[in-house]
Amino acid sequence: MLGGATSYTGGSTQATSSDTGSVIDFSKITNFFSDANNASLLQTQSGGQILTPKLATLNDANLIVDGAASMSTQQITSFTNAGIEVDGGEPDFSGLTNIDGDSLDANGGVLSLPSVNSYTGVSAYHSYFTAQNAGTLNLSNITTLHGGLQGAVLFINSSGRRKHCTGRGNVLHRRRHADRFRWRGHCRRHLPDNRLLFRCQQRFQLRNLRWRGDPRPRSHDMQ
Repeated sequence: MLGGATSYTGGSTQATSSDTGSVIDFSKITNFFSDANNASLLQTQSGGQILTPKLATLNDANLIVDGAASMSTQQITSFTNAGIEVDGGEPDFSGLTNIDGDSLDANGGVLSLPSVNSYTGVSAYHSYFTAQNAGTLNLSNITTLHGGLQGAVLFINSSGRRKHCTGRGNVLHRRRHADRFRWRGHCRRHLPDNRLLFRCQQRFQLRNLRWRGDPRPRSHDMQ
């Protein structure tokens, strides 16, 4: 389906491939985004596939991947102002270097971003880093973290209300920002084996991070 499409020129498009044998062919598309009021979406589930071997940049286009073989991701270099959710497997995001303004959700799968070394939030909405349903979110190479701008907040909520990132900790996801994850209308509760991986270089704690420009999130915002 759509194997003849050579470029994506705008608007909002939501493509979902469900069940084994279902294929959406975006094999010639290099850039996917939304310039409309609604975000775009690429989603695979239950064995469906979306062919994306040349897709390199995404902006305001959410990505939900269920299984590493369901979508080509290793060639993506920039993914901004949207959300990545991994519902199973361990997709290869080794080429991704820019995730500014994104929310990240390891929902039963492994979301590892080894080439990302910095993150900056945005002012238009809150952002979330979460892991749930035995998922693992690995951001171990991030060394520079800039939270949400103006009234927005980057939420990295761990169990026990701890604000520091020390090795592995349970992740508590209490709410989801509806504007960024429209396809999920409810909040999920955490499980005891949820994991968040965040490198602790020297005394790398949220309370010791250098927040540039905007005030730090207040403690009750992150509980």
